[in-house]
Amino acid sequence: TKRPLMCTFEILWSLAFSDDIASVLRTNSNFLDKIQSIAKDNKDESVKKVIDELVWKLVEAMSAMADTVENSKFVLLSMSDSCKQITYCQAESEYAFKRKRHLVPLTV
Repeated sequence: TKRPLMCTFEILWSLAFSDDIASVLRTNSNFLDKIQSIAKDNKDESVKKVIDELVWKLVEAMSAMADTVENSKFVLLSMSDSCKQITYCQAESEYAFKRKRHLVPLTV
């Protein structure tokens, strides 16, 4: 059977795919510090792995998106209905616009 700690982080990882929940978790620095501390101190590799994936989903994915925009002259924007509703797509579009990148809208 899985231990409660592992189940907790698997649930948090799944919930992080909700834009609203991810936004709440991402902006809670105490939460991020605590889970990184748990990963550092925990001997269970599966717990460390799921925490690493959660941190990547919440923090590093946004950082990677920003780095990509920073290193681009052009940014391709998906104009699909689903992408218009996804917070990450909106954030990337707004960030690229603010950084004065050439925006290329693609109708999908």
